[in-house]
Amino acid sequence: VLSGHSHTVASLLTKSTDPQVVTGSYDSTIKLWDLAAGKCWSTLTHHSKSIRALAQPTFEHTFLS
Repeated sequence: VLSGHSHTVASLLTKSTDPQVVTGSYDSTIKLWDLAAGKCWSTLTHHSKSIRALAQPTFEHTFLS
């Protein structure tokens, strides 16, 4: 179980070739998770509103919120 958001997680982004997950929440944060360690390794906090959707374009190491 991954815990760390203070509100509902509204969006989840995974990639089959990478053991990482990106979550977006109504708490206005995006968290990057290392599934192997079971820990959050980065939190993005500068959104002014809740994160309702995440998307990953075709180029690697990039996502949109």
